[in-house]
Amino acid sequence: MKTIHSPALRIGVAALTVFLLSAPLAAAGFVNFLTNPGLETFNAPYGYYNGYELRVAQHWTAFTKSGVTPKYMTNDEWAAMTGGAAEHLEGDHSQMYWETGAFAAGIYQQVSVTPGTDYAAQAKILSIWETSATRTDGKMLKQVGIDPHGGTDPNSPDIVWGPTKGSDVKWESVRTSATAISSTITLFVLVTSEASSSPSLRNQVFVDAVVLTKAPAASATSPSFSRNLSFTVGWSGTPAYSGNSLEYDVEYKVDDGSWSFWKGKTSSTSATFGPTSPTTVEYCRTYHFRARAWEDYGYYGSVKVKLPGVFAEGDGDASTLVGGICGHVQSNWAGPIGGATVVISGTASSTTTDSSGHYALPLPDAGSYEVTAGRSGYGSPPGIAIDVYSTTTTIPLTFTLRPPDDVVVNGDFEGDLNGWTTTGSTPTVVTSPLRSGDYSLAMSGISGMTQTHSVAAMHEPILSFWYKIATGETNGDDSFKACLYQNDPSVCAATFTITPTANVDWTHQWLALGLDGVYTGPVGIYFNLQQDGSEPTTVYLDEVSLGQGPYKIYLPLTVKEYGG
Repeated sequence: MKTIHSPALRIGVAALTVFLLSAPLAAAGFVNFLTNPGLETFNAPYGYYNGYELRVAQHWTAFTKSGVTPKYMTNDEWAAMTGGAAEHLEGDHSQMYWETGAFAAGIYQQVSVTPGTDYAAQAKILSIWETSATRTDGKMLKQVGIDPHGGTDPNSPDIVWGPTKGSDVKWESVRTSATAISSTITLFVLVTSEASSSPSLRNQVFVDAVVLTKAPAASATSPSFSRNLSFTVGWSGTPAYSGNSLEYDVEYKVDDGSWSFWKGKTSSTSATFGPTSPTTVEYCRTYHFRARAWEDYGYYGSVKVKLPGVFAEGDGDASTLVGGICGHVQSNWAGPIGGATVVISGTASSTTTDSSGHYALPLPDAGSYEVTAGRSGYGSPPGIAIDVYSTTTTIPLTFTLRPPDDVVVNGDFEGDLNGWTTTGSTPTVVTSPLRSGDYSLAMSGISGMTQTHSVAAMHEPILSFWYKIATGETNGDDSFKACLYQNDPSVCAATFTITPTANVDWTHQWLALGLDGVYTGPVGIYFNLQQDGSEPTTVYLDEVSLGQGPYKIYLPLTVKEYGG
């Protein structure tokens, strides 16, 4: 015998009942790939609750993702059991399920599709937390997901879940879209419910009017390169069914960052990106764009169907590199220097580095220029020469400022070897390749060079230099060594050694003498190249300095004594 439960269990939401009015049908050719999408027919009972039938809609399978397993019913069976309304949106029935404990559960259906095709899904779900007498949003979260591989595990990481909605006592549309990877995909309809605060009250779910159909296609376009901090981005799309209208979502990301929202459901097909909206555009950065379309399919029964397409993965649909001169200004120990001024000669273009030492400047017109960097309290290296062509996109430049107490003589090798003592093959001052200024130094064969100084109260002496290697060596028989010593070049306090087997572009390197506090006494620099002679190796040097390193701050040590 069927019984009606106490009034506290009656949902009494007559106001929620939707009267089916005549509505336009979806566009010609529209296909809902689901079987029994309106949840009108049901399997034979799989059990009973207090004499009332527990049933799942035909062609659908109940699943539990976590928590307790809900009890599945037809909407009218629920109404008969509780005296409440038989909630539904189209046809006569909906899939109803309920439970008093916490659950994440729902129904799924596997569908045969075409691999590589985009599909979109929508489900109408009504959730009621305990009773319709009160509204408690956020307690029951509605969601749909597509497994593009056709799997049936609701915990699979392959499932593309759409956004959740959590309004209580309200029919809501939840959506998702995905690209089919196999010939079968699986649509999951999921509600996640917290435990009821009272065991006498039931958390209820009604599912109706589920749609799975082809998704619209869309893509974004942008210039591959821009010299300006603003440029035009466009987008366009193709509806899944001819004649349907489209709107667009557009996202962007900077370099390898995460995707950010820009435009939502816009009917426009282009917009200006930058210079400060939707983000501050910077030189030497790459901006990626992707778009997806929203297609208005009209009505399926009495339910409006509007579904999104699929965003492109990876770097999206289009990318724009904003050209410029950019890089960092650093100290002799590669620490960032904020507040440094970077200037392009012959132009009005200059900027100041941020706290990380980063700077960015626009590309000047085609021509030859010199870029310099400086800051109060540091020595400036010679300017770096650059050539800008019509095809130039970016020029990365890093500057290493000298310590204020630099003791090296002729560390830039500007024209001669003054200040250096050489052994073996005499290094050559060259005009190419250049790191900065007008000259660099080239070491080849078996060659050595030293410079020794006596310093007073120098805090943690640091050797800093830039080097470049050009070699035909593949066997690792050659060796280049940089040494920082106190008294004897053969006894290094700090050593950098590299075995050339490939070319190395200009690279900064630094060595610390390894003494705490300040140092007074002799300190020397030794560079040495050992070449076996079978394959040529040349090591280029520039911007050699020797001066103070980073200061360490020692905090007083406090020992607290505990009494017994």
